[in-house]
Amino acid sequence: MIITSFDIKNFRGVTNLHIEDMAQINILLGRNGCGKTTVMESVYQLVGIFELRGTPYITKMRRLSSHDFTEENSEFIGMCGSSKFSVRAVPIDIKKDTAFRGVTFYAYVNDMPIGEVKWDLVTDSHGEPIWNHYLGRHCENYTDKWCVYENFLYHMVYPEKAGLRVRNLNDQMMGDLLSVLRHIDPSLREINDSFCNAVIAHTAKPDRISTVMMGEGFSNVISILTAVMTHEGSTVLIDNFESNLHYSVLKPLWSHIIKYTVKNNIQLFVTTQSWECMLEFMDAFKESGVEGEKVRMFRIDRRCGDDFVWTHKAVRYTYEMMEAGFEEPGIECR
Repeated sequence: MIITSFDIKNFRGVTNLHIEDMAQINILLGRNGCGKTTVMESVYQLVGIFELRGTPYITKMRRLSSHDFTEENSEFIGMCGSSKFSVRAVPIDIKKDTAFRGVTFYAYVNDMPIGEVKWDLVTDSHGEPIWNHYLGRHCENYTDKWCVYENFLYHMVYPEKAGLRVRNLNDQMMGDLLSVLRHIDPSLREINDSFCNAVIAHTAKPDRISTVMMGEGFSNVISILTAVMTHEGSTVLIDNFESNLHYSVLKPLWSHIIKYTVKNNIQLFVTTQSWECMLEFMDAFKESGVEGEKVRMFRIDRRCGDDFVWTHKAVRYTYEMMEAGFEEPGIECR
């Protein structure tokens, strides 16, 4: 499912945003609060319903609440070739005597309804809001492989653990993963998921070490690379790419992400605010030999008009424009 254009209507702080000419690798830049993460969450809500394998989302998603959806109804529309996939989110009152609300997601292909997923908003034992999936229904007259993905909520609230993906790596994948991780710890010998799906690192020291003890950057590399290695034909979203990563890890990590994204026909969405991260991406992309048509960069702009209404716009950069922008001394395009 490769999205070529995408529209967001009435979700979080975005009233209307159109992004066109998307590619296999899509990088989102922009100021704080411009809506980059909102775009990622919107893409997730579209492809998360239609993709049967689920959509890995690397950075923990913000909690959804009824306030994220407006009375005008939220809508997410993606064009994949000549096919139009859309999801409309309609807030509903679940219990008239409480403040909790729910949302029904209606899924369409080429404007033909194919089913719905309904959620209600409840609270856990600590009073925190959680989404509780209580109804998923499919239209019987729709038999194509695209259908409402009933495990959408499960993957959103309980993302797939990296340890579950590590066990599926072949020798080549494991070698590539280790080569990147050794930029963090050169003493690393191997990793496995031998204990409760936790990834265990074997170093030159005699003891095995849980990757939790190796730092957030170490765990982030495992999460990112195992996602692109094991989700062929899927969508991978990585928010705040450079988070907890030293600059020395960025280029080798980008190199393997590009390699497996193209090899496994994945559509990749990444957000970053780091100039250094983009420079390392450009170096890795040039060395990969992948054609420039497979990458796009979008700067998300948010502006307040004279009527005090916020508007959003996506400024597109082709690979040739990116080359010009990130050559020394460079042109500020974030």
